[in-house]
Amino acid sequence: MSYFVDPAGNRHTLFGSGGGMITAEKLGTTLLGQVPLIPEIRAGGDAGEPIVVSAPASLAAGVFREIADTLLARLRQPATPRL
Repeated sequence: MSYFVDPAGNRHTLFGSGGGMITAEKLGTTLLGQVPLIPEIRAGGDAGEPIVVSAPASLAAGVFREIADTLLARLRQPATPRL
């Protein structure tokens, strides 16, 4: 979880920002996305119903679709040999 969106639509980075990107770069990988702090994500996980099913038009569902698209694009890239 990386940020909180208040009822007015303002984005708050409660834990700072940039740490995920820095870690991904250090590990030589790609940051797939940033998931917002939304109670419905937790509730859906607990109930076994993903947010993309229960609320497909929500901000959170859109974030998970973007992560999936990023992952698919990365998987389609040819593998680079490691030396």
